Formats: sequence, C-alpha cells, structure tokens
Amino acid sequence: MSDFSRIGRIIAVVAGVVFLGLLLWIFGRAALTDQSGGGVISVNRPARSFSLKQVYGTQVTQEKHVSIEALKGKKVILNFWAIWCETCREEAKVLEAFWRGHKNSNIIVIGIAIDSREEDVARFAAYYGKTYPLLLDQTGRVGVDYGITGVPETFYINEKGILVSKYVGSVSQEVLDGMIEGKSESAK
Repeated sequence: MSDFSRIGRIIAVVAGVVFLGLLLWIFGRAALTDQSGGGVISVNRPARSFSLKQVYGTQVTQEKHVSIEALKGKKVILNFWAIWCETCREEAKVLEAFWRGHKNSNIIVIGIAIDSREEDVARFAAYYGKTYPLLLDQTGRVGVDYGITGVPETFYINEKGILVSKYVGSVSQEVLDGMIEGKSESAK
C-alpha cells in the first residue's frame, strides 16, 4: 500500500469523525431546546401532558391511568427507566428510599417504564421492593415527548406543573434532595 493511499484513508476517517461529531453536536443542541410540535422538552416550561396505565405500586388516583394533570399540586419526581437497564437497577433502592421518606408529604415519585411488558414491570418492582407508582409507556410516546435520550433520566415537576429540572443518569439521594430544594443542576 502506498503512502498516498494510506494518507487518503486517514483523511477519510478524520473527515468522517468530524462529520459525525458535527451531527452529534447539532442533535445535542436540539435536545436542549423546546420544540413546539413535541418531542423535546426544556426546563422552566409546563410539563408535557400524558396519561399512562399504572401497573404497580401505591395508587395515585382511583383510576388505573395516571395523568400529569392529576398530579398538579404535588411535587413530582418523574423517573424514566427500563428493566434491562443496569444503572436503573442501581438507583432502584435510592428512589424507593426517597419515596418512603417523603410519601406522607406533598412529594410523589413516579416511575415510567419504557420498552417493557406489564408482567415484567411487576416482576422487577416486586424484586426491588418498589412501592411508588409505576406507569407503563409501551409506545414510547411519553419518553419521546420528554426528550429522553436514554435511561435512566429523572425530571422534577413542581406543584404548578412546571418542569424545573432534568437529570441524566443514576440519581443519588443528594441529587433528589437538590431537585426538590431547587439546588440541583439541570443535567448531569
């Protein structure tokens, strides 16, 4: 192989990496802005409306479906997760401990399972001792509306229904406390 063909291949690889980096930057910037047609959400805006079937945990309403509107007046920790997600398993105990410490207050923890079946969510919840409400987003629409890019991702919605902050990755007790107290970063 000649030096010219080797240099040509190197230039092609570098150009491909630069192009891919540019695309990732563009899509990353889009994920931080609010799109009026849905799909991406930004902080300090009203939380996107949804109504999902509750499949496990403490009943939030008399209905089998939980809507964001039914939660107005409460501080909501909204956690998107999946049964196959290792970091979701790691944070399961943290979210449950936070819920148990606040369930008699004006704070509610809601878990939204994506890409799962009802029986798998129930089995996961029983294994990890979850008692807070778990909803099922079988179509993935709510996850898309909230602009999640992976799991776990956690949102804090205040009593007025305003999305205050978003955290990407596994949460800790300190992160959850900071979200409620308004001291956390918008994203990890």
